[in-house]
Amino acid sequence: MHKKLNSGLIRIDGGTQARESINQEAVQEYAEAIAQGATFPPVTVFFDGAEHWLADGFHRYHAHRHAGRVSIDADVREGTVREAVLFSFSANDGHGLRTTPADRRKAMLRMLNDPEWSQWSDSAIAKASGVSQQTVANHRRSIFQNLEDSPPTTRKVERGGKVYEQDTTKIGRQTAPGKLKRDLGPMPEELRDYDPKEDDLKEAALAVTQLAEENEQLRTRLAIEAMDASEEEKTEAAETIATLRERVRQLEIELDAVKASRDGFMRESNELKRQCEIYQRALKKAEKAGA
Repeated sequence: MHKKLNSGLIRIDGGTQARESINQEAVQEYAEAIAQGATFPPVTVFFDGAEHWLADGFHRYHAHRHAGRVSIDADVREGTVREAVLFSFSANDGHGLRTTPADRRKAMLRMLNDPEWSQWSDSAIAKASGVSQQTVANHRRSIFQNLEDSPPTTRKVERGGKVYEQDTTKIGRQTAPGKLKRDLGPMPEELRDYDPKEDDLKEAALAVTQLAEENEQLRTRLAIEAMDASEEEKTEAAETIATLRERVRQLEIELDAVKASRDGFMRESNELKRQCEIYQRALKKAEKAGA
């Protein structure tokens, strides 16, 4: 539900701030824009029946306070402070001041050290915190190595939209070499040359991309503010640009999916060719033996 909310009613002390820190330059920039009449998307607030917990929009919240605004547009949802915290982990994945690698790492570690969230699968935590699944697995192992207690014997996993508990007592258990070979086969080729540093490089590359996007958004905002147009026209221009940017982002995602699918088909084709060559050699050998 969208409505004007008195900022004094909004709680920001419930641990719902997922970032490492507030970017004061962004707050100052937003505050100046607000003072000049700019409008921003509503903040997201979770109401538990007694308190309003800010989950998304901390920079906008502080900017409104800094600009002397008593009220702020808010998207008010029903939910507990923990639901607000969980929402905050991925709140800035697609808009606003993007999260940094440090922000995502903070969210991941908080989930891994939480009694409930730590039972989630690596992929679920990765999706919620915005890091890679392998990064979660690496940190989970590191945490368990530094604890005296044994890791939990169950983990919550999701399959087909249903959540259930998976027995993890046998995961990673030592097995006789012969049995391991029979049960699991050889190590997958994609894991033989795996280097954990690749995840850090990927996150660094993502951070560079996000900084470039933020820089482009800042230039757009400045250009719109400099337009010789009414506030309504400026708002319409900003919305149009945001819509087009989102469409471009979706097309890029679809293009990446097509490329991944193409690469998969090429790998399958190469494997089929290799198998055909093996069968052809075997056939020729059999023909010679029969002759």
